[in-house]
Amino acid sequence: MHEYRFDSDTAVAGMDTRRAAVELHPEWNVDGRILNGGYLQAVVLRAALAACPTAGQPVAVSSLFVAAPAPGPAVVDTEVLRAGRRIAAIGATLRQADAVIASSLVTVAAAGALPADDRAASLPMPPVPPPEACLRVAPAHLPGPPGLADLVDYAFVPENSRWLSGDTSGGPHIRCWLSFADGRPLDLLAALAMVDMAPPVCFAQGRFGWAPTLQLQVGVFGQPARGPFLLDLRGEPYEGAIVAEDGLLWDADGTLIARSRQIALAPRG
Repeated sequence: MHEYRFDSDTAVAGMDTRRAAVELHPEWNVDGRILNGGYLQAVVLRAALAACPTAGQPVAVSSLFVAAPAPGPAVVDTEVLRAGRRIAAIGATLRQADAVIASSLVTVAAAGALPADDRAASLPMPPVPPPEACLRVAPAHLPGPPGLADLVDYAFVPENSRWLSGDTSGGPHIRCWLSFADGRPLDLLAALAMVDMAPPVCFAQGRFGWAPTLQLQVGVFGQPARGPFLLDLRGEPYEGAIVAEDGLLWDADGTLIARSRQIALAPRG
């Protein structure tokens, strides 16, 4: 059976009932060295779900990023905080060399507690061209993230991508289709990673420095039927020392899958 990169690179191995061993892979980086927060959140989420036998679909994830890890071995410590009939909550902390890297609170619906065909229709997808009519930028020409651009296929919506040719009049707003470059099917784990895998909205302002994430919150509102995902990112507010980036993620059928809010330090550079 074919193994996709996202699955192999987020795999966890149980050491005991409350600790899992992981290997952080360097390719999932945002600037050639710093590992992407969405990738780290997926690693932590895998360990959290494995720690709770009653876990079904994630409904909310809140992650605090404390330090930038180095590629290589790490562990995830987990604690089931609640295991109710409908809702379970798991705390999960990624550690490396005894230092805390990221800490997440994962809220999940118990297995079978939500309808299998749960679809959110309250917030329709904006009218955009299909991926084949959007702008595809070769990894070597994308102003970051260099590592992710080899693993994730980006198709930028032309109307919202004039920043790629130097026009920053559209402000801190990015819209793009995302899928895995190796064709891995898109599911909820992918959604909870990909809300943080597009270029940050500071790129649309012509600022290509790193904007370190402090906190990332994601709510899940539907099960993806098929990819690719359309991600809409807006910076509001996006001035000052602390900035906020709001994201909406739809599947290819136009169903709202996830909504995110990221609090970050102002972009460097």
